[in-house]
Amino acid sequence: MNDHIYFDAMTNNDLHQRVASNMFLHEHLTRQRMREAEHSAAHERQARRMSAAQRWQWLASVANRRADRHRSSL
Repeated sequence: MNDHIYFDAMTNNDLHQRVASNMFLHEHLTRQRMREAEHSAAHERQARRMSAAQRWQWLASVANRRADRHRSSL
């Protein structure tokens, strides 16, 4: 009885392609996370700008009411 063990040997090029493919996947996922973080940061900046604009608008209306009150007392 003649037993032979067969195995698929990876060539150096196949191994390099598999490692490179795996690296590209990690690189792609990292870039995707960076894009999501940038998008989230942009969204938060926009929300802060809108909140600041609302505060300034409120402050301007308070200042206008005070100015009207002082103007009418003269």
